[in-house]
Amino acid sequence: IDPFDNRGLIIYIASMVELKLKTELFYLGHELVNSYPKMALSWYCVGCYYWCCNKQEFAQKYIVKATKMDKKFAKAWVMLGHVLSAQEESEQAISSYRTAIRLLPGDHRP
Repeated sequence: IDPFDNRGLIIYIASMVELKLKTELFYLGHELVNSYPKMALSWYCVGCYYWCCNKQEFAQKYIVKATKMDKKFAKAWVMLGHVLSAQEESEQAISSYRTAIRLLPGDHRP
């Protein structure tokens, strides 16, 4: 996996989240954070791992860290909306989804 090809990594992470591959997400997140601690995608992967483990507080912590590192990382804003929604933080979730919509104009997904 090329850590500089974000498109491939995002799809890979999303696939692991959908398939609930917690162990693989853990190891990928660990590897990314150790190798690229200043890359938002690394922390996004860690947040996705905690999302799969239903540890919403930790997921929120790491996804927020990813959004602070890269304010234009739309996928992280969508995931943050999911995490906040799961925590019944409706207003904050809507705000996160709106940020994602602004970053992805014309896209139907957020």
